[in-house]
Amino acid sequence: MNHKFAVMHLSLVACLMLASAGFSADKPTTRATSKIPSMTTKSPMAREWVTFDVRGAESAEAARLLSNTLETQGLRASIRESQGKPYRLTVDIDRSLDLGAIGKAVMSANTPQKAQSAPSLDLVFFAPFTNETAQKATQKLASIQGVDARNSHVDVRKGELSVRLAGGHPVTADDIHNALRGAGINVRFTKQTMAHHNG
Repeated sequence: MNHKFAVMHLSLVACLMLASAGFSADKPTTRATSKIPSMTTKSPMAREWVTFDVRGAESAEAARLLSNTLETQGLRASIRESQGKPYRLTVDIDRSLDLGAIGKAVMSANTPQKAQSAPSLDLVFFAPFTNETAQKATQKLASIQGVDARNSHVDVRKGELSVRLAGGHPVTADDIHNALRGAGINVRFTKQTMAHHNG
C-alpha cells in the first residue's frame, strides 16, 4: 500500500514538473523594443539645388521684407542687404515648386527703394555659352510661360543665364531646365559641385 502510494506520488510530481516546464517554454521573453517611426518623405530625386539672384535688397529693411516674401511662398532664405547688385543664394527646393508665383510675389514686394530698384527674382543656369547658344537660349525663353524673356540675359563670359521669373503662369525649375536642354543647351542648376549654402 505504502509502495503504491509512493509510486502515485512520484508520478504526480513528475506530471507537475512537465506541466511547469511546458508552460515556461510557451511564455514569450519580454524585451524592450524600439519602434522605427514610419516617415513619409519625398524621394531625393524630387528635390534640387538651384541658384537664385534676388534684386532689390537695397537696405536691411528691404532684405528683411524680401526674406519674408520668399518664406511665405515656401522658399526659406535669408537675404542680406546688397546695394546695387543682386543677392545670390543657392537653395534646396522641391522640383515641383511654382517659381512663377514666387517671382510674382517678389516683384510685388513693397520695398522702401522699389521706385529706384524694383525687386525681382532670377533663376540662374550655368553653361559654357557661345554667342550662338546665348541667342538660342534667349529665343527659347520667349516660348516658356511664367518667365520674362525680355528681362532675362546671358553673360557669355561668366557662362551664366539669368531667367527672370515673372509669374502669370505656373513654371518649375524643371520646366525651364528641360526646355533649354531640349534646345541643345547643356545647362546646369549650380556652377559646380560645392558645399551648398545660403548666401
